[in-house]
Amino acid sequence: MLNLLLALFCWVLLSTTAAWCLQRAARRFSALSDWPALAPLLLLVSLLPFLPWPDSAVHLPQHWSQQLDHGVSPLLALPAHPGWVEQQPLQALLPELATLLLALGSFISLCLMARQWRLWRALYQLSEPISVQALQPVVQDDPALQRLLGQYPTLQLQQLPVGGSLFVSGIRRAVLWLPEWFWQLTPPQQQLLLWHELKHLQRRDPLWLLCWRLLCALCWFNPALRLLERHFQQAMETQVDGWVLAQKPRQRALYARTLLQAIRAQQQPISAGRWLQASAGSGSGAMLLHRLGQIMQPSRALSCWQRRLVIAGICMLCLPAWAIKTELTGLAPSQWLAPLVQGKVGSWYGEVHNFRQNKPHNGVDVIAARGAFL
Repeated sequence: MLNLLLALFCWVLLSTTAAWCLQRAARRFSALSDWPALAPLLLLVSLLPFLPWPDSAVHLPQHWSQQLDHGVSPLLALPAHPGWVEQQPLQALLPELATLLLALGSFISLCLMARQWRLWRALYQLSEPISVQALQPVVQDDPALQRLLGQYPTLQLQQLPVGGSLFVSGIRRAVLWLPEWFWQLTPPQQQLLLWHELKHLQRRDPLWLLCWRLLCALCWFNPALRLLERHFQQAMETQVDGWVLAQKPRQRALYARTLLQAIRAQQQPISAGRWLQASAGSGSGAMLLHRLGQIMQPSRALSCWQRRLVIAGICMLCLPAWAIKTELTGLAPSQWLAPLVQGKVGSWYGEVHNFRQNKPHNGVDVIAARGAFL
């Protein structure tokens, strides 16, 4: 139990350091902030050293194992020996209390997620379903967008009651939420927003975001996960913006104005006091400014060798974490040989004898004839 808590602490320390380095590097090199794969890669690298890898087994000679009863019985009586320092009741319960606290925090976080899901269901009840045919006048002038929309025959449209922003949701059944102000936009603006949201569906971004939310809820004690989730969301939005502009390169200014309208509309309250966190307007002000800046003046993407260099630097983070794990768990060497295969154990670890002043033995004594070899 204590080893598990120490491993969790080291994981939090390593992942927080990695997320902090990513934040600092993204501020200096804007191309890093537009790479969504960095957040999952950092998370994977921070977890690798602490996964339960199969350790090398230590094989004892067969005649040693026959004497295990002789060696185990003194160990069972060691806690009563006066040479051992007895733990205080509170100190002995600390690992269990820490585990209970972690489990309680995860349970509360999952309850909050369930409450949020119920709010979404209430919002679904307040909204009105719309036929997909209502989008035909919007996409009829854009055959590529019409083909992209045709890839989702089960797409469901929902009309938001008041305010809000355009966004998509759903894992098995995709739902496109349309606010009332969407129908007041010009057809080119409507097409740009549809390109953006349908690309989110194509990339399965709602599923990715749900996985990040669940991970943050279960591992609430790790603040680095929130930072990595924020980086992933920002990079996801920026990458989708770049993809839309690649389809419509001459409409940068129009796309920026449309995004600003969506952000302002997102700040409007929903009926019954609910607020809608939409993908177009989610995030901090700095994140939104970064998106608008990338729309008007996109930064150069990382080259192939630069990506390999970044990945190699991230993988180097495993080395100190692996060293820490080795120190904490006391891993055995990859190959271990018994010092004397034909020898006999004369005194096991932890045994108590009068000639040691009734103190437990700190090693294992192997007896053999003089000159014996392996």
